[in-house]
Amino acid sequence: MSGGKFNYVQDNLRYVVEELKDLAEGRPDEDGDTFEMGEEARELFIEAAQIVSKAAIAIHRCDWFLSYDDGEESFIERWKEEMGGGE
Repeated sequence: MSGGKFNYVQDNLRYVVEELKDLAEGRPDEDGDTFEMGEEARELFIEAAQIVSKAAIAIHRCDWFLSYDDGEESFIERWKEEMGGGE
């Protein structure tokens, strides 16, 4: 596996994204707990999942660049592609 500069924190963030999505959809968390929430709270959980997902992508891209798995050109290209800033 490539990278490791940030101790693979992006993997933990991906886990958080999945937990947030599950909770927003009314599925139990890993402890078996479910949480009642209204539509506005549900939408905020989904928004939080999107934000955390972007953070995981950003860290992953930086990690690969700093670990010499991507050169500067591919770092920028992949960043734009994965972060939605491509032209």
